[in-house]
Amino acid sequence: MTSSSAALIIDLCKEKHFGAAMGTFGTIYDVGHASGPILAGILIARLGYQYSFWIMAAILLAAIPVFILNVTVHPKNE
Repeated sequence: MTSSSAALIIDLCKEKHFGAAMGTFGTIYDVGHASGPILAGILIARLGYQYSFWIMAAILLAAIPVFILNVTVHPKNE
């Protein structure tokens, strides 16, 4: 996951902004890595496993159109 995400970031940004783009990606990745288990634990404690998985599935499904509408990859050979 990290390798493909980093490759997408490199494809989307200009060469002079690689450092800033990768730094931002690293920060977002680390925040998600740290907060994910905490938020999942809260959901499971309050709602149980079944509803927690349904909520996480809904969030993932909602993220798909956001990703598709906001990320367009253009070949470098243009």
